[in-house]
Amino acid sequence: MPEHAYSNDSIFLIDNNSTVQIDVISQYGCSKSIIVTTPTFTPEELANAGKQGTCILNGFNAFYHILDEEGNMIASINDLGNNLGVITAEVRIDDDVKSHNGEHYMQRNYKITPQFNGQAAKVRLYFTENERTTLKRKRSGSNYDVLINDETSYQVAETNSTNTSQENTMEYTIAKYDGDAPGTANETFLTSQAQSNGFKTERHYVEFTVPSFSSMYLHEQNELLPVQLISFNATVKNQKNALLSWQTASETNNKGFEIQRSGDGYNFESIGFVKGNQNTQTNTSYSFVDENLNGLYYYRLKQIDKDNSIFYSRVVKVRIERQDELSVIAFPNTLQDKLQLSVNNAVGTKINISIINAEGKIAMKKQHASDALNTKYTIDVASLQSGIYFVKVSTIDQSSTIKVVKN
Repeated sequence: MPEHAYSNDSIFLIDNNSTVQIDVISQYGCSKSIIVTTPTFTPEELANAGKQGTCILNGFNAFYHILDEEGNMIASINDLGNNLGVITAEVRIDDDVKSHNGEHYMQRNYKITPQFNGQAAKVRLYFTENERTTLKRKRSGSNYDVLINDETSYQVAETNSTNTSQENTMEYTIAKYDGDAPGTANETFLTSQAQSNGFKTERHYVEFTVPSFSSMYLHEQNELLPVQLISFNATVKNQKNALLSWQTASETNNKGFEIQRSGDGYNFESIGFVKGNQNTQTNTSYSFVDENLNGLYYYRLKQIDKDNSIFYSRVVKVRIERQDELSVIAFPNTLQDKLQLSVNNAVGTKINISIINAEGKIAMKKQHASDALNTKYTIDVASLQSGIYFVKVSTIDQSSTIKVVKN
């Protein structure tokens, strides 16, 4: 503690988790020592819209939090040894991502007003992971899809999967205006890289130095991607295939697209590759057909640059419920002398019927022509011994097996 006299209204700022001794001496020479211990303090959350906080910064050259009345974080400021006096910080949150001069800015923005303006300071502005990703997706535009360089950032298309890895760190431009809205007087632009998990998981901040204070807005810096993806979709084709189609607005050094498929939306495998257009500034359409499917499938594109840099598309899904799936029904299941089979969706092809015993040996084999969508067959099985049998019906590209019992 500095060794000089203080007035009756002196204010002391003491760091978190510190213990200090304050010696109080009256004008009559009486003295008293006071021991002050401060706890370790961590804000619980970011302040809500419209909240304000104040702090006195008189040249302490360290970061101090400005909190609202509930103890929630608004901003952190280091006065760099300058006397800023009483400083007020206000957080404002727009209903949606807005833009100025074609540049989208984050919903959460700030107005910081010191008692003595015009002096440099370091500032930390905080925001949530959801606010970060909302800005990123809004900035990509409703007419464009998004390619990202972190495969964990997008999972199933309907979910809002998030990621805070350094690979997906965003560069920001902080726009400072001497007014309450973008476009007001005296624009100043500063640059900063977002730092992950500033005081809590998924609560990030940008740190930068300002020559003076005013309203502040965060813009994501322009990101030059090798491919600008307009769309990526998956649809059913011919009842049993998945048609993947996508379109690009521009390509730079694009080697091509690896097609990846998943059964659960998380674990993907490569099923094909489509060569890219390398360099073009015109719209280009691509497609890929995944054949002979039945069920729910997830797909994504892995775009590969000529220098082997990779970017991933969002995940799309398609459900294929085949109406032409081969199906076999036996009646009765417990046989005497006759086996009756109803075979569906084997029209226009020959079918092979094999009756296999419990030892895996073929006990009987028949071949029939199928000339209808649903065909019934009667097979004499009187010669078969009692026991369990498997009836396998197969065509050129499908097969179905059922179990029957012979008395």
